[in-house]
Amino acid sequence: MKNCIEAKQKYPSLIAGYDLVGPEDAGRTLHDLTPELLWFQDACAEAGVDIPIFFHAGECLGDGDSTDQNLFDAILFGS
Repeated sequence: MKNCIEAKQKYPSLIAGYDLVGPEDAGRTLHDLTPELLWFQDACAEAGVDIPIFFHAGECLGDGDSTDQNLFDAILFGS
């Protein structure tokens, strides 16, 4: 995340956003990552850069596990 902010400052036209990709049902939920994601949003604001976050959320929606909430959490994070 720090590298992404530094790259955006150095090459503003090359960085379009920050993305998290991986099998949702095998990993941590977005809720689990809230402290890191809030830090990233605050650090971007402090650095004066606009880096939207993009989440691949919802591919496993409806499986009945904790990742079912990822779609809703992604919307709350503005993804």
